[in-house]
Amino acid sequence: MSVLWQNAPAISLQNGCFDGLTSVAEAKTHGSLGVGAFDHLDGEMVMVDGVVYRMHADSTAQVADDTDTLSFCMVIPFEPELSQELPDSTTTGDIGALVAEMAGTKNLFVAFRLHGTFGHLHTRSIPRQDPPYPRLEEVEHTQPEYHYTDVSGLMVGFSAPSYAGKIAPGGFHLHVVDDARTLGGHVIDFQDGRNLRIEIQRITRHEVDYPATADFTRRELT
Repeated sequence: MSVLWQNAPAISLQNGCFDGLTSVAEAKTHGSLGVGAFDHLDGEMVMVDGVVYRMHADSTAQVADDTDTLSFCMVIPFEPELSQELPDSTTTGDIGALVAEMAGTKNLFVAFRLHGTFGHLHTRSIPRQDPPYPRLEEVEHTQPEYHYTDVSGLMVGFSAPSYAGKIAPGGFHLHVVDDARTLGGHVIDFQDGRNLRIEIQRITRHEVDYPATADFTRRELT
């Protein structure tokens, strides 16, 4: 049975706990597929086939060092149960309903990979922050955003049930890295998907670590 592992609840990141908690090396022991954010929020993370990539604020991607640390991550040993070819012109707005339909439920976490060409791709990658850290929503207002055309790449995502609340990011959460492994980030939107194939895995076990750091234990979490 595959276990979805998180190194912290999502409310930690949402409230500005941006210090690194887990090394990349440790995260890789928990699986082969994942998303997250680095220490000081210095780049978005995507794990593909056990390789961890850092997407910098300028949207460039590079393989992360094992000693780099993550302020938040969701990782799973990915063992897809179902796959499906998607029609051309698929968009971001189609993904939530599609994943729920394939999974047969909205009440389980679902991990998925989506590969193909994205006619229009809109991403972000939050720049490094320094203490005292702001709330995540404040950082997102100033994040650099990027628009690309005809990007062939792989999206990695998780769909969370509504009852998960502040433990995991709500709805579905997508990160992308291109096939050349040179650019990527957090997916805001994509349009005009072509030659798309999605693979999903339903998740029936979820482990969450709770940081014993002073930043987390003393912070008023809202």
